[in-house]
Amino acid sequence: MAGKSEKRDAARAIAKGTIALLAIFGLFFTGFAGLYAPSVFTDYQVRHQTLVPSTDLKIDNARCTNHMFIVSWCELQYSSTRASNPSVNELRYLLAGSYRDTTVRLLQTNELSPRVVSDFGVAHVLNRAIMLAVVLSMLGIAPFVPLIVAMVLARRSK
Repeated sequence: MAGKSEKRDAARAIAKGTIALLAIFGLFFTGFAGLYAPSVFTDYQVRHQTLVPSTDLKIDNARCTNHMFIVSWCELQYSSTRASNPSVNELRYLLAGSYRDTTVRLLQTNELSPRVVSDFGVAHVLNRAIMLAVVLSMLGIAPFVPLIVAMVLARRSK
């Protein structure tokens, strides 16, 4: 009888751990999606539209952080040259590959309320979409790995 109670306690502990991992990875998933998905969708929507250089916006800061020549995180901060109290806006990119010395220009659509994009973001929209899908898939699968390992180990111990 002690064996069944120990197995039940172990199963409960695994279930609690899996729920905690789901919550943690769910937060990471939501954060990544919230940071990177909007600009990917915008760039994808405007990629075939006529884009014109933005004359009333200036780039305040642009940098790409490279990790082992595999992944690059790029941030682009820009503000308006017309506003008396300009607010700083950001574009963020997650890419596969190395992008250190890249020239970036701000572009906008010819719409009533123009959408701001960069030539770099539009040019690499497929790369960014694939990287976002890979990272979000990994974050979606990761919490289930301990559960799968526990199930395999439980089967082997029988």
